[in-house]
Amino acid sequence: MSSKLNLTLKYALVIEVFFIAICALLVAIEYFIGSGVFTLKGTLSCLAVFQIPVAFLAIKHWIILSKDPFFN
Repeated sequence: MSSKLNLTLKYALVIEVFFIAICALLVAIEYFIGSGVFTLKGTLSCLAVFQIPVAFLAIKHWIILSKDPFFN
């Protein structure tokens, strides 16, 4: 793998973990404040919505690495 691809995949994995943690926090808030019922539909919706910023940030990172003159 090229180093640009390797760095972008690592970055994507880190932000994926970050957004999954946010989603878990939101699900916990829904569980404790709500009726105490865990909803799979809400959890999957949260994960699906947070895939949009993950993809956007990974593509932006790839573009920034492509424009970097000091990166081989």
